[in-house]
Amino acid sequence: MKISSAAIFFFVIITLSSVSGLSGWIPEHRCLDKSYSEKCDLYECMQKCSGKPFGVGRCRWNYCICTYYCHDPPK
Repeated sequence: MKISSAAIFFFVIITLSSVSGLSGWIPEHRCLDKSYSEKCDLYECMQKCSGKPFGVGRCRWNYCICTYYCHDPPK
């Protein structure tokens, strides 16, 4: 009985984690902001992007890429 309870709990956690975050957004309202630096510092990138609505920052090479929710679709 404990094995099935653990399996159900694991399934619920995986399902909730895949639904949360950016995957639940309307694609038309997802904006990107990219800034270049000599070396992207993940902590600074996340801090910079957290000021935007639902902002998430990540480093790609020397770029800080912010993904955030924008009320009006980007043009």
